[in-house]
Amino acid sequence: MKPYLLICLIGMLEFSCGHKQEINSNTESSAFALERNSFFNSLTDHQLVSDNLIGLNEFDSKILNNPEDFLRYINSDVIIAANLGIYLSDLNYCILFNRKNEINEYFKAAYELSKAIRIENATLEFLMKRYEQNISQNDSVRKVMEEMLRQSTLGLKGTDRERLAGVAMAGYQIENLHLALATLEGFPAVVTEEQKQIQNQLQHYIVNQRGKFEVVYNFLRANSEPLDPDRNPNYPYFDNALRELITIYRSVPEVNPETKELHAKVTEIRNKLIDEE
Repeated sequence: MKPYLLICLIGMLEFSCGHKQEINSNTESSAFALERNSFFNSLTDHQLVSDNLIGLNEFDSKILNNPEDFLRYINSDVIIAANLGIYLSDLNYCILFNRKNEINEYFKAAYELSKAIRIENATLEFLMKRYEQNISQNDSVRKVMEEMLRQSTLGLKGTDRERLAGVAMAGYQIENLHLALATLEGFPAVVTEEQKQIQNQLQHYIVNQRGKFEVVYNFLRANSEPLDPDRNPNYPYFDNALRELITIYRSVPEVNPETKELHAKVTEIRNKLIDEE
């Protein structure tokens, strides 16, 4: 082959490879932007589990994570974010039942993990002051809790910790689902008409959460780099666990859903999150 032909061929190959890399990069960027927008847009109308648990059985501390364990989680941003989401869900549950002592314990746990995840100090100080001034007013305490949730998710948008918003929301949704499923399974075999209505509300809530998990999972995957653990927000466990959860979720019928397998998977994931040190 003549030298100038070889040079032209090499140039064409280099251009072709570079063009492919540019296309792949643009495709990846577009896919990430799509998942990012979908995730953060979903947070603007996020429905709290309290709306679906009103009127249920008595407060059950056994289904909550121990608020005294928060110090165990201050080892990595991912573990902090996941358990912050769990504690915020538990705090919301305590607010629902107006349990003052428990509210104080879970608020402290959520507050300390919010500091550890580096939510702005001025914001946290404001929320602490607002909490202390309104501790006797349940609705005001709920608004503080909702703002802490917003700061740990929407509040991280555009920061270098943005990926942790997905981890925090995953923890929050896992705990919400755990509380709903545990409550549902706590009903007696024979229920009253009122209890049956509440069961139907819970089942409706559980089925509707499937799409929200998919949004969070896709956001986490878009932020992942499997070959670089430092960029992997699901500390490899999240990827398989949430994918398996979604697979089970898709098999749950919308009418008279059977939730035992789903509950088992949620319990498995939750135990992994709260046992991490």
